[in-house]
Amino acid sequence: MENDSNGSMNASAKRTARAIDKLKGFFERLRSWVIEAKTKLMAFLSEVKKDIADIKQKRAGRNAARRARREGDGRGGVKNAAVLAVDIALLVIMLASGGMLVWALTMPDGRIKVTVEADGDVCEYMVRDVENVGEMMALADVSLGDCDELSHDAGDPLTDGMVISVKRAFPVAVASKDSVTVIKTVGGTVGSVLDSAGVVYDVMDELSNKPFEDVRSGMLITHSDVEISYNVDYRTLDYDEVEIKDDTMYEGKTVVEQKGSDGKKQITQRIVVKDGSEVSREIVDQVVITPAVDELIRVGTKIRYQTNFKGEWRRYREPPTDDMIAEVMYVECTAYSGDGITSRGTKPNLGTIAINPKIIPYYSKIYVPKYGYGTALDTGAFRHYENGTKNQIDLYFNSESEARRWGRKRKYKIYILKSSVYVPRR
Repeated sequence: MENDSNGSMNASAKRTARAIDKLKGFFERLRSWVIEAKTKLMAFLSEVKKDIADIKQKRAGRNAARRARREGDGRGGVKNAAVLAVDIALLVIMLASGGMLVWALTMPDGRIKVTVEADGDVCEYMVRDVENVGEMMALADVSLGDCDELSHDAGDPLTDGMVISVKRAFPVAVASKDSVTVIKTVGGTVGSVLDSAGVVYDVMDELSNKPFEDVRSGMLITHSDVEISYNVDYRTLDYDEVEIKDDTMYEGKTVVEQKGSDGKKQITQRIVVKDGSEVSREIVDQVVITPAVDELIRVGTKIRYQTNFKGEWRRYREPPTDDMIAEVMYVECTAYSGDGITSRGTKPNLGTIAINPKIIPYYSKIYVPKYGYGTALDTGAFRHYENGTKNQIDLYFNSESEARRWGRKRKYKIYILKSSVYVPRR
């Protein structure tokens, strides 16, 4: 701020000094003109005075001669006529001298009026012997910088009343594509300065100022090159699986009533690139070309039990697969019923199997065809038969009649399952 203030004071002092110098020059020229006019007038008056003296001398001589003649011949009328003629001649000479004086004072001196407007100053000059505008600018001590604008050509001749004005160029900065260009101009619009800087822009580009806005000294105009493009892409619409519950079908059974098919969607994206870098990408339009078709699956919800035995609570499961089986055995398979507590302290139910713990460990998971899945939770007296080597299992039923119908099956194939297989129990 202090530097700016000092600069302004220096500029003002320079303008004041220049105005004083111009005023001094004007008074010097006026003084020279007055001295010249005075010299001419004094010379003219001296000549007039000399002429008057000569006239008076001649008049005195004539008067003396007239007196001598008048004394000799006594002609008073001639005397009066001669005196009157001399007075008239003297009056004519004086009038002529006054006219010449007025002519000398009013005679044009050949100067013309010229006004110079520059740097905020307006100065008027009365000049002669200045040929053209260029010489006038030199006389006014006004110099032109690069890009300054003069209202007339330097070679134009001066005319009376001419006004010569100077427009000073000022800097305007243009920032575009990672570069800054400084343009000197005497005025104009943002658009004209961009043209001068060689910046080509269109309606998509970003400008810090409107193109029609007038420029100012020290203005910074920023330009960003913006390119907008559109990208069209296609995406697959995955079909959905819709389950339809059917209580007329057993659990685990499914039927595909309608096969699903994927759809196709067209997506249009608007991509904005500013100065070579992508700044945004957004979806501006989506059109479904082919809609996806849902797959309809009918799913059974009717509960299916493992068997039709009395008190069946076990849900139906498919027989075990090979990866579920730990061992295959052929045993003597019998059945029992009744109340009581198993050897493991549980209440027996469908799925409770009595085993010889010396051959099949307690809690083993067993699959018995036509009986289903069960767990080794009980034992029987057969564990003592054949020195404890009898391989027999006893299946629990909720009714004695069902146990009797099961009877005794020899060399009956059963499956010992892996411990990781889940077998529910009560």
